[in-house]
Amino acid sequence: MIHKLHIKNFKLIKDNSFDFKPLTIITGTNSCGKSSILQTLCFFINTNILNIEKSMYIQNFTRNLYIFDQMRNKDLHEDSIHITLNEKNIINITKEEITKNTE
Repeated sequence: MIHKLHIKNFKLIKDNSFDFKPLTIITGTNSCGKSSILQTLCFFINTNILNIEKSMYIQNFTRNLYIFDQMRNKDLHEDSIHITLNEKNIINITKEEITKNTE
């Protein structure tokens, strides 16, 4: 079960943690990050539950640096995205890693 999600530098989310209960409803105004939360959860499902190699999923998920630049939060000026699920599954996507995986 998902208890906690931490996202840093992903789309509109600069650095936030989200706590989940057995029933969690995500609401908010337009363009506040609801879809970004769901996209990070999908990333974990596709890489961990389906046992897909992270590098293969990153390659399919981010075909080029333009897409990576669309994914990261531009206000932070960092070249990496950090996602943590339940304080143990850590995914760190860097611009360098995407460059290597898309060549």
